[in-house]
Amino acid sequence: MKRLTATVGCLVIALGLVGCAAEKPVAGPSTPVPSTPTAPTSSVPTTPSEPQRPATWTAALPGARQFENATVLGQTVVVHGLRLVAGLNRADGKVLWKVPVSGDTRVSVTKAVVLIEQDKLIQGVDIRSGKVRYRKKHPHYGMIAGITADWVVVPDCAGKTCRVRGLQLPSFKERWYADFPFREGPAVDAPGSELTSHYYRLAEPHLVPSAPYVVFGREVGKERLMTALATATGKPGKTFEARDQSLTPTTGRLGLVWDERYSGSTRRIAAQDVWTGRVLWEQDGKRWDNGSQAGYPALTSRLLALPTEEKTPALIDLRTGKIRWTSTVQGVPVGLDDRTLVIRTGELSNAVDLVGLDTANGNQRWRIELPRTMLAGQDRAVALFGNRIAYEVAGPAVRVNDAGTGNVLWTASGSSDLLGLGSDWLITQSTGADDRIQFFNVT
Repeated sequence: MKRLTATVGCLVIALGLVGCAAEKPVAGPSTPVPSTPTAPTSSVPTTPSEPQRPATWTAALPGARQFENATVLGQTVVVHGLRLVAGLNRADGKVLWKVPVSGDTRVSVTKAVVLIEQDKLIQGVDIRSGKVRYRKKHPHYGMIAGITADWVVVPDCAGKTCRVRGLQLPSFKERWYADFPFREGPAVDAPGSELTSHYYRLAEPHLVPSAPYVVFGREVGKERLMTALATATGKPGKTFEARDQSLTPTTGRLGLVWDERYSGSTRRIAAQDVWTGRVLWEQDGKRWDNGSQAGYPALTSRLLALPTEEKTPALIDLRTGKIRWTSTVQGVPVGLDDRTLVIRTGELSNAVDLVGLDTANGNQRWRIELPRTMLAGQDRAVALFGNRIAYEVAGPAVRVNDAGTGNVLWTASGSSDLLGLGSDWLITQSTGADDRIQFFNVT
């Protein structure tokens, strides 16, 4: 599946949901402890007799071109295509509204409003009617707004200072503003609105969480600075220097820092309190393959999974920075929740499998053998949600397995690309039809 990727500017991101700032810092890097190998788990066979499930409905969206992803909020299915964003009725697939788009586009669904960001333009539309509730042009390229379940925070930097405005959703009424000096590069971000997560995280994509803080980054003189702002009041925290680091949203006031000031493999991974700028813990980054920056969904509110230089995944506790375990199985993280880490093995060969590891101890739960074709080595989409895992296979097809056992449940009939997976729904693109999507009721 073709996925858009976008490089977020030098000054992104961070915020969270419930406090992590009270965690005590770890004195130094934790020593990795390899997990104890367990007896091999038998592979889940791929058989031609697996059950086929027909789509509940199929909808045509002429002009959409390639679809990126889709999600559901209430009775509306929101679909993001390269050329348009659309709202469909969940019951029957009837098209409710369409908004044409072009270029890199970020789509976020939050509190009865769909936020659509393009270069130099931000729009907010009603999720059921498509009526435009907010439209604002801005002079800067890229996605610059911070989006939470209750707020959109927009920098307005047309003057000598940069005025950051807090707009409460769903009304878009301005509740506060804060002024900052700046030179260039203004951007605000929040959990769930970092760009790559929208294109790679297919389990409940776009559903932006609540967050008590956003982080505003900008350049002033020769410095790159970040300041957290309380979303309800605009009250600023302590400004800290960003240098060459980027932040990934986690929980509470904790931002996950990737510091790449040095060339080669000398990197630093740290957790930072974005309100005070205090470093809570850090790991020497030189033993990590920083693959998760490429968009792998390897982060939850409690856990971080990333590959080592030996290409074996390790699981880190976000609150303490301690390594919970390091697996002996080589692979790249492609899905993570509190119970299961899914890795893809054989990334550069045509013998690609999905392996499920227990987050408690790193033991292998199951291995799913994918069809052995030359296409199997390509980047195939995977989504993990609750007790189900959905993934693309060559053929093309989209298959659904039990996330606990790895057993095949069913295959989505007539599907090619995986667009989204939720608690009771699956959305795919129709095989051989660039303008059609399929909706499946999972339960």
